[in-house]
Amino acid sequence: MKCIKLFLVLACVAALCAGCAGGVMVRTPVVPPVGGILTMYKAPLTTNVEAAPVGLKKGVAWTLYVREPFITNASVAWKDASLEAAAKQGGISRIYYADYELFQVLGVFAQFTTIVYGE
Repeated sequence: MKCIKLFLVLACVAALCAGCAGGVMVRTPVVPPVGGILTMYKAPLTTNVEAAPVGLKKGVAWTLYVREPFITNASVAWKDASLEAAAKQGGISRIYYADYELFQVLGVFAQFTTIVYGE
């Protein structure tokens, strides 16, 4: 009986940790640390902004991500967070620089936002 209880406890811990280990993987010039329970940050997609003018238009596009971590490990993402979609939303024809935001909970739910600046 003790062996079964120990197995169940270990299985529950493994299932909970699996949720924290997954999630959205972001490859950008600057990647802040990711939290195990909650992650919220904003970072640059471009690092050369010295020549960018001030007072630019801003465009935003975002995508949502949901993952089922316990049985199938299936994930679903929808919407368009591309630079093109953000530029179109902001009426921008020339992009000077871009940032991104990531909001993630337990590696199960995430919202990724692309922000572009230009004219």
